[in-house]
Amino acid sequence: MPARRILVVDDYAPAAQALTRLLRLNGHTVMSAATVAEARTITLDFRPEIVLLDLNLEAPGDGLIVARWIRAEAGLDGVVLVALTGQCDSQIERRLSAAGIGHYLVKPIPFAELESIILAADFR
Repeated sequence: MPARRILVVDDYAPAAQALTRLLRLNGHTVMSAATVAEARTITLDFRPEIVLLDLNLEAPGDGLIVARWIRAEAGLDGVVLVALTGQCDSQIERRLSAAGIGHYLVKPIPFAELESIILAADFR
């Protein structure tokens, strides 16, 4: 699998740290953010290819705000957005699609599925 620049946005430190370590062990360059503000700052500096977004960040803001901002920001239109959520209801896909999120994984995250999304991402 080619190495990617990945940003993990999750306010639950143990989950963010575990996912960051696992992705790094698989050869990726990974940064993490716990808030909307941190995610914006890191995204502009780091220029991730993939952003893994916890949808239920503590206020102010949530993962959908980060997704909408990335989709509106010049030069970030190719970023692959993957929602990480504990939600599994009939409205989730519509809400994610409206925010520009192309993929979602229900927690606990099946790492094999995440690897498949990373591998299938097209970065031309």
